[in-house]
Amino acid sequence: MISIDLIRHGETEFNISGRVQGQLDIPLNQPGRFQCALLANRYKDIPIDSIYTSDLSRTHETATILAAHHPNVTITSDPRLRERCFGPYQGQSLTREQRHSHLKGVESLESMYARCLQFYNDVLLPLISSSSGGTNGDKRIVIVSHGALLSVLIRQVLLNKYKYSLAPNVNPASLINTSVTRAVVNSNHKGTLVSWSDDSHLQTHGKVENADEICL
Repeated sequence: MISIDLIRHGETEFNISGRVQGQLDIPLNQPGRFQCALLANRYKDIPIDSIYTSDLSRTHETATILAAHHPNVTITSDPRLRERCFGPYQGQSLTREQRHSHLKGVESLESMYARCLQFYNDVLLPLISSSSGGTNGDKRIVIVSHGALLSVLIRQVLLNKYKYSLAPNVNPASLINTSVTRAVVNSNHKGTLVSWSDDSHLQTHGKVENADEICL
């Protein structure tokens, strides 16, 4: 059995100000690092086999803090896990309607889907196919990425393409900073989403709207 933990990066100043980040390399802010420390504590006693992250600093730092209690775990950066490119609109404040419209110069959903599907097929599919389903074959793969990219990966690749099911009481939700969306899948490729945007580790830390988010 493979557990795939999909985690959105910690908070940034652009998140607070409502500006679109896209593929701009915006670092975490101090509250974001605190969120990541809480996330690391959540994973303190949970085995992790490998971590994949986009090559942008906000995701890589999130992954590095997360791995504080797992010094032997390898963190692999993969540009296919980058956020959606918003082109000339990166750094600007857009309305929800603008973000969900077809803006010139913005990466298409088809392009994002192609990136997500290629990553899944190249990285995750071989791990899933080789899992034995027994205790010794259990693995936990952590993927640290961005709100819009993870939305496409979850909705279009896991649910639509590979027909993952939703566990009881699991419903689609906006992806909060450092939230965990967890899927489990066996060697027969039968997958289930067992949590969606679980941010219980954040306790009472404030939540902000994601300016990069898209509706699917």
